[in-house]
Amino acid sequence: MTTQVDFGEAFYDKKVWGSSEISKSHKGIDLIKLERLLESRANWDGVKCLEIGCGTGRYLRGLRRILNTTQSELAGTDISSASLDIARSMGGGIDYRNIEKGEMPWPEATFDVVCFFDVLEHVENPADFVKSSMRVLKPGGIFHASVPMEGDWRCLWRWFDFIDLHKKTKYLDGQIQRFTKTSLKDVFLGNGLVLQSESYSYQVVGNILDLLLFSGLQLVRKFNPDKTHYDIVRQCRPDKPTFFSRITGALEAAMYWEAKWLRNTAGMNAHLTFLKPQT
Repeated sequence: MTTQVDFGEAFYDKKVWGSSEISKSHKGIDLIKLERLLESRANWDGVKCLEIGCGTGRYLRGLRRILNTTQSELAGTDISSASLDIARSMGGGIDYRNIEKGEMPWPEATFDVVCFFDVLEHVENPADFVKSSMRVLKPGGIFHASVPMEGDWRCLWRWFDFIDLHKKTKYLDGQIQRFTKTSLKDVFLGNGLVLQSESYSYQVVGNILDLLLFSGLQLVRKFNPDKTHYDIVRQCRPDKPTFFSRITGALEAAMYWEAKWLRNTAGMNAHLTFLKPQT
């Protein structure tokens, strides 16, 4: 039986997300996600960009470093006050605000780009969430999302449903939605967005490592019920290199190059870019 959990602010305040910075020098899946966002526009000069579910703001800080300009206006919002407090303390000239009762705390048509990474699977009503997110996007603006598809047949999680592995592991970290390739696109297309481009990651290496990480977490929780995969990731990326962190780095690099070379081959994670119509 699945443990009943209240996936509210208090839940995510205990799981502060964003354990490491993103840079071009560290080849990992997080860099791939940021690169796919950058590809969504040819020109980022003066762009107003909002990241929803920004956690401690590492994607926004990474975007600022890669763009190497203060001309673009970056903003982030999240349900977790603890995460946003950390984000604000790290500076970067980024406007951070709390999500207010499910609504984005900016006026209508504020941003040229709205994006999120690994967020939609945590949302109770994905279609309503996308609709609320679209409100602050300008007509003709870009909507970009990176979302896992753990209900799709290409994902290893789907093949372990006979032992409810997803419910025993990922569900406990708030990943309550399981999309297929079709059902994921329908969430966006049903809100009137127009698909501009799609690419993928986690084809083989990423698929296997994701399953092993969360399956291992299930064993860890038997001894420490409050342990999360965020804690494990932090231990894999210490300030000073260790043998374990070098192995982790090599695996992350393998995920990066796999996603780079097989970008058009469907995997368990989708990177989708949409256009909000002018009318």
